Amino acid sequence: MGGFIHTISTVSDISGDGLDDVVMGSEDRKVYSINGKTGKTLWSYTTNQPVQWVIPVENPVTIFAGSKDNSVFLLDKTGSLEWKIDDAGNNSVSSQNVCYANLRTIRVISDINGDDKPDLLAVASTGDACIKNSRFVAAAINSADGDYLWKYEHEQELHSLKESNIASSPVAIIDLDDDKFLDVVLVDNNDIFYTIDGKTGKATTSDKITSNGLIWKLEAIPDINKDGTMDVLAFHAVAGGGGPNYARISAIDLKSMTEVWKIDVGDNTYKSGAIYSAAAIDDKTTSYLAVIQRLDDDLHIVLLDSVNGDQLWKLDLGEDKSRNDLPKHYPVARIPDLDGDGFDEVAAGSINSSVYLLYGKTGEIKWQYPVNSKVDVLNFIAQDDKPDILAGDSVNRAYVLAGITRIESSLTVNLSSESIEALSQLTVSGRAVPVLPGELVELVYKDPDGQVFSHAAIITKDGSYASTIYPEKEGKWSVYAVLKGEGNYASVKSKTLDFTVVGRVSSNIYNLQVGEVFYPLRYTIDAGSVKQVTIENTSLKVGLDTDTEGSLSIHLPRTVIDARDKDFIVTIDDQIVRFEEAESNTEERVLVIPFPRDAKEITITGTHAIPEFEAIAVLSLAVAMVLIIHTKKKARLF
Repeated sequence: MGGFIHTISTVSDISGDGLDDVVMGSEDRKVYSINGKTGKTLWSYTTNQPVQWVIPVENPVTIFAGSKDNSVFLLDKTGSLEWKIDDAGNNSVSSQNVCYANLRTIRVISDINGDDKPDLLAVASTGDACIKNSRFVAAAINSADGDYLWKYEHEQELHSLKESNIASSPVAIIDLDDDKFLDVVLVDNNDIFYTIDGKTGKATTSDKITSNGLIWKLEAIPDINKDGTMDVLAFHAVAGGGGPNYARISAIDLKSMTEVWKIDVGDNTYKSGAIYSAAAIDDKTTSYLAVIQRLDDDLHIVLLDSVNGDQLWKLDLGEDKSRNDLPKHYPVARIPDLDGDGFDEVAAGSINSSVYLLYGKTGEIKWQYPVNSKVDVLNFIAQDDKPDILAGDSVNRAYVLAGITRIESSLTVNLSSESIEALSQLTVSGRAVPVLPGELVELVYKDPDGQVFSHAAIITKDGSYASTIYPEKEGKWSVYAVLKGEGNYASVKSKTLDFTVVGRVSSNIYNLQVGEVFYPLRYTIDAGSVKQVTIENTSLKVGLDTDTEGSLSIHLPRTVIDARDKDFIVTIDDQIVRFEEAESNTEERVLVIPFPRDAKEITITGTHAIPEFEAIAVLSLAVAMVLIIHTKKKARLF
């Protein structure tokens, strides 16, 4: 391929692989058909001049095309020529004459002659250089044979500010009278609107719309004021006069031919402005307009509410200091809803030779993809259940960019223990990469009987997740984690981990007596038995009767013994040993102490403990003090 790409579109399966393919028109005078899955050229058709318009239609698959030499032609799905019109401008002068009417756009319209095939509209116009014989022509063409069905000519030109740009045609296709036939709306160089009946070619004209500028593009939008007729947005180029040039967007009510609202880009005093492209998107209830514009050096994209012109969001696309706006084009395109919020997304080309995919609702960047040169055209293709983005640049490269970028994910899973007692707590945790806050990880368990069940854990802001269960059945269990592929991320499954559930060791109570008070101490021991528990100074002594190694788990009320939130010191038969503090709260601390075979005594030392016979000692001290005081009082009487 050579030269930049003027237009790119999706076409129903040409290659026979069951997926949509791509057709495009290029500066190198060719129409290309591209395999949508592989990017390989299926066929190409060469004409005499650059191909500026390519429009595929269905049932059967055919391709309308228009080129810079005013040719309009139809190709079948194999790239063979069905018919060709050499001069859609119906000119009586040579192409070198300044009053030669150049093709400005082609559009698909309704089936006019009843052959169950959509027909074609071609619009041509003279340019600014033609002084005396300005004119435009709009013609309906039979898609079956290329014959004219009707033709409307008028002695006035269409605005030609951007006539070399296919996005600049001030033409809209709308069913104005609800007769199921698409009609034609266009505006001439004097800002007079023409509405042409799509079935008959008969036209009516409006009064001049006062705009202080020239309308170079129309965009059809849903009915703004609920009068039963679709309306249009008009894009104006306004000469600055004494100040800089600027631009305007206005909403036109087609029934009354009045301006409903308008927005200026620039102020004709200090700030210049320009508008480059626009695309209509919606959220299933309201229509919006994504517009790429320049205000002084600031290139940005905004989203406007088409009903009132209010701006919903704005995104900076870089700096553009050039004021030569005529040859510039920054494309924007509607991309059907990707994230399921009911709002279409927006694709945009920027000055930094990048394609941006933006969330339509917020304007946030979903992703940015750099291409080799300036982005000229954007569209979308549906290869699976979600659309992807089509892009063409100025060095004849076409791209299919994943609308939902499938990022490889990873998922870990960990267990708090590989062996637990029945009905005890087991924590399953892990981490997802990349971080997906709020997404769900499914944990799939299999019990010893082969029964499978699952539940979900929520991924946190740091990418971690955790969940607890209390398994009851004794035997071997397994668990693995699954992250389902939604949004931008591919599905992933973790490794499978095994754990064992054993019979629950019964909990015992030892009633520790301190004076007249009994303190129940809960404990479990998996080998041998506890003979006695006593308090001595700041230590708790546990006597054992065991001939095998095991472990003691003991609950220590802080009212009995504590270490002021420091570590206890634990000895077994006067030897310091390691232990685990399994739990600590305001009421108690739980220690798990492994012990060797033939262990006799475990000593747990803290910073304070209840002294034995504490209540009796306090009472004895009080009695003694009373006796001393009484003795002294009696001594004073003698």
